[in-house]
Amino acid sequence: MKYKTLAAGAAAAILCAAVLTGSSPEEVPEDSSSPAGFILADYGGQVAVFRSGGGPAPDQVTAIRVQLLPSHDRQRLAEGIPVAGETELAMLLEDLSR
Repeated sequence: MKYKTLAAGAAAAILCAAVLTGSSPEEVPEDSSSPAGFILADYGGQVAVFRSGGGPAPDQVTAIRVQLLPSHDRQRLAEGIPVAGETELAMLLEDLSR
């Protein structure tokens, strides 16, 4: 049962990443041109995804509540977590949602 939940969460994270880029999940490109394609950060108590070099508004606000995360994750989010591409983004969102 736990495996199915994790697989569903990974699929959802990949689908969210695809929606952010306008690609289908099969076409989600890895952003290798910049060191950080995205930044994960605390936004009003929720984990949010910002595009590197983008504006002050997040591209996506997740349902992941920062206050429920371990202190080391809260600290990293306060500083901003650089994310290289779509695959890493999906993996980090899955890890934070556990």
